[in-house]
Amino acid sequence: MKLVTKQDFTNTYSLSAFADKSINKYSNWFPVYASPNLSSIIGCLITDGHLQTRKIEKHTKYDYLGFFSDNKQELEMFNTKINSIFGVKGKITKWGIRYNGKSTGIIISNAALLRVLILCGCPSGEKVSKKFEVPSWILKGNKEIQSAFLRSSFSCDGTVFVEKESKRCRIRMIMYKQKKLSNDLRNYLNSLRKMLKEAFNIDTNNLSYGGKYTRNKDNEQMIGMYFEINPKSISLFAKEIGFDINYKNSKLQNAILG
Repeated sequence: MKLVTKQDFTNTYSLSAFADKSINKYSNWFPVYASPNLSSIIGCLITDGHLQTRKIEKHTKYDYLGFFSDNKQELEMFNTKINSIFGVKGKITKWGIRYNGKSTGIIISNAALLRVLILCGCPSGEKVSKKFEVPSWILKGNKEIQSAFLRSSFSCDGTVFVEKESKRCRIRMIMYKQKKLSNDLRNYLNSLRKMLKEAFNIDTNNLSYGGKYTRNKDNEQMIGMYFEINPKSISLFAKEIGFDINYKNSKLQNAILG
């Protein structure tokens, strides 16, 4: 499926001179096609990534792309996928203190890349404060595209653990958003559940409340929601989806083997 053409890209510019200069430099990117690697990139950016854009008068300034993780394997894998499609690489950078602790990130300062990823359906700016959906080309994509998106999403925002008493393996996907956008959060997580069921026959439990916290910078209340893979579908999840991160896959396989 063709996602972004040269014309789509040049239409994001208000001045043709800048559009022509950029298209000459990156003409080999186009057209951009749907692929598992691109789907995985979008999944990473929706969960643990950030596209920094700013409104300046009537224009939008595209600053940088960031993908954050303290897992080196995850950062290198993201970098490899970006490079395989667009021929650019980011730099692993210490990003200082974030609300959930210290973090390291892949940073790519490339305005053209941000324009393309936004055209592919990736939300920009502060995701906890805005509405967004799973891009339609992923929802309508083949199993490889959907699996790649779900795998990166669970690798970033999913957890796998074994209960001490019952020895039951649990896989949980949790996300947070502003309380006033709780319906949007619910819809997004339900779209993941629907994809798991319809494409892979993986059952999930109903959404549950995942706690709340107040953000220091503006006292905005954040709310969390989560769902878990049904215990009967754990083995199927491991076969069809799994994780990109070795230690999570090891925990999952060890739990299945008992």
